[in-house]
Amino acid sequence: MEGDQQPGLFIRGANTFDVAGESHKDYKLNFLALRAGQYKFTATFKAPDSGEYIFYNFQVTVEDNPDVETIELVSPIRESVSEVIMIENPTEQEVEINRSQFTVNNEYIEIVPEAQVLKAYETREFTIRYLPLMISEQFQECELVLKNPVLGDFKYNLNLKGVAPTSQRSLAFKCALGQDQMQAFKFVHFLKKATTYQAKVERIDGPGAVDFKTEAASVPAAAAESQKGVEVQINVRYEPFTIGDSRGVLKLSSPEGMEYSCLLFGKAQAPQPQGPIKCAPGAKPVGVDFKNPLNEKCEFAVNFDNPNFQLASKLPGPLDPGKVTNLQIKYDGKADLPSTGRMIVSTKGLPPWIYYLQGE
Repeated sequence: MEGDQQPGLFIRGANTFDVAGESHKDYKLNFLALRAGQYKFTATFKAPDSGEYIFYNFQVTVEDNPDVETIELVSPIRESVSEVIMIENPTEQEVEINRSQFTVNNEYIEIVPEAQVLKAYETREFTIRYLPLMISEQFQECELVLKNPVLGDFKYNLNLKGVAPTSQRSLAFKCALGQDQMQAFKFVHFLKKATTYQAKVERIDGPGAVDFKTEAASVPAAAAESQKGVEVQINVRYEPFTIGDSRGVLKLSSPEGMEYSCLLFGKAQAPQPQGPIKCAPGAKPVGVDFKNPLNEKCEFAVNFDNPNFQLASKLPGPLDPGKVTNLQIKYDGKADLPSTGRMIVSTKGLPPWIYYLQGE
C-alpha cells in the first residue's frame, strides 16, 4: 500500500497458486474499501524457486454508492414511528458510533441509542424515530448520513409524512343547573421553540351560546428539548344554562400552525337541594348567593313553605344572565310555627331551587 494501511480497506487474493509451463492463469484479486477516496498499491507475483517476479501497480478510485436506501416513515401527528437500520463492522478493531456522527436536516428525527461500540465483525442496530407535528398531503424528503472515520459513510433517503391523529381527546362534565365544574385539559407541546397557544371554544350540537369556557384566552408553552415534549394545561369550565346535554370543542392553535382539539361533553341535571341553612331569631339575616344560570334575563320568584321564614328585602327584579344576587333570609322564631322550612326559588319552565332552612 502507498500510505498507511486503513482498517476499512480489504485487499484479498490467494497466497499461492500454480501455473503450468508455457501457459497462463487468471488471478482474482478482491478489493473492498469502506470509505470513498483514491487508493494506490502494488501487487507482486514471485516464483520462489527461480526468483522470477512481475508486479502490477494499481490506482483505484472509490466513489460514493449512488444507490441509497430509502426509508418511508408515516405516522399520525404527535405519535412517533420507528425504523431500524443495521450497521456492520467488518474490521478487526472496535468501532464506536455516537449520535454526533449522524446528520439529518429534520429536527424531529431522533437516533437512538446515544452511542454504541461495535466489536470486530459485529453488527448493531440503530433506531430512527420520527415524530411528525403537522399533517402533510405529500411526502417530505430528507437525507440521513452517518459519517464514521473507520466504517465510512452510510446514506439514507427518508420519506416523511404526518397524517391525521388516530383518536380524539375528550372531557366529560356533569353538574346541576346553577353550579359549575372545572377540569384541566393537558396536552404535550413537542415544538422545539417556545410559543403561545390561543384558545377557542365552539358549540357543536347546534346554534346557541356555549356553556363551556376556558379560564384564559391563551396559554404559553416552553420549548421542548426532546421528543418527550413539555406538558401544558388549560382549565375548562362547564357552566350549564339549561337542563340536558350539550357538546362543544376546545381548539388550541399556535402561530406556527400547531393545533390541538378536545371534545367537550356536558350533562346538566335539575337543581339540587341545598342546606340546611341555619337561622337565628332576631339576629342578622342570613345571606344566600343565588345566580341566574340562564343565558337570558329572567324573573325569579322566592317563596317559603313556612311563614316563620321570609326575605328581609325584595328581589331587585329580573336578573341579568350570570348575575348573582344575595337573598337575605330572616327567621322570626315564632313558637307556634315549625322551626324548619324551605325556601323555593322558581322561574318558568324549570324545576325550582330548594334551600332547606333550620331555625335555632
